[in-house]
Amino acid sequence: MSRWSLLGGALLAAAAANPALAAQCATVSFSPGSVSVPGWNPITPGAQQASFTMMLTRVNTATTGIRIIFTDSNDSSQPVKLGTSGTASGPQYQVLDPSGNNIVYPLNTSISAVKPTPLVEYLNKNSNNTVSVSLRVYVPSNTPGTDFGNGTYGETLSYIIQCTNSGNNNNPIDGPTSGPAVSLTIPNLVSLTTASAATLDFQNFTSLTQSLNVGLKSTGPVNVAIDSTNKLLMVRAGAASPYPDNSTIAYLMSLRSTNIPSLPAMLTNQPRAGVAGTTWPLVLSLPSTPSGKIAGSYSDTITLTLTPGS
Repeated sequence: MSRWSLLGGALLAAAAANPALAAQCATVSFSPGSVSVPGWNPITPGAQQASFTMMLTRVNTATTGIRIIFTDSNDSSQPVKLGTSGTASGPQYQVLDPSGNNIVYPLNTSISAVKPTPLVEYLNKNSNNTVSVSLRVYVPSNTPGTDFGNGTYGETLSYIIQCTNSGNNNNPIDGPTSGPAVSLTIPNLVSLTTASAATLDFQNFTSLTQSLNVGLKSTGPVNVAIDSTNKLLMVRAGAASPYPDNSTIAYLMSLRSTNIPSLPAMLTNQPRAGVAGTTWPLVLSLPSTPSGKIAGSYSDTITLTLTPGS
């Protein structure tokens, strides 16, 4: 919730894939097979990651090393994006090996073309045939301020493996084979960027209109609750309640060019402000120059509360 007088998160997911027999090279399985990267927020930049494990069992004890790459299911060039939501692409991401090397490549990449360093190496024929490799799905912070709408972004990666120095020395390749599923959920987030409460001052009524641009960011639609202490009345300081007419000045209000006839009021599902943000004009106006009022200072306090829409 965002409140002003004002104040105003991201989630990723992947499922344990069934082990797939790479007949020429190795048996491969993932745990979990569905990977969840939590807490990624495009408005407040911060990198997030999630770990998963890849289990490899070589088929031939003559195999001395196994090369591994993952391929993205949607993107044909770097940098790859994490899935789609509707027609929108997700954020950039990487799959990192234990040394921090990125091993996810665009769709249809050939492992022979990129020739990665063997991720798994066997010391001899008698070493353990099954090896566990810790991997990470890494989503960098949204420092460019790229716009992302709320929604779930996801896809299923494919993997390709190549064995080296196998018994027949032909360096067999298996894949692409369906691998772990990866997804990211960006919730509806809203944040006020107007730094603090502000004052709209009609002074000596030289102008009957005063305005303020309310700054905000959001990944989805926004609800706005509007209220004021005196319900669209500026009241003379020191006036006793119930306030007499000569101690009040009525004013009109609009937000985003929508008239607010009475308070409290709620504007639901206002347009998404975007990650870069936008401003909404808050306009106060007087129907006419006040007359017949007791001299003094007149004021009202307006509160806007912003929450995610639906």
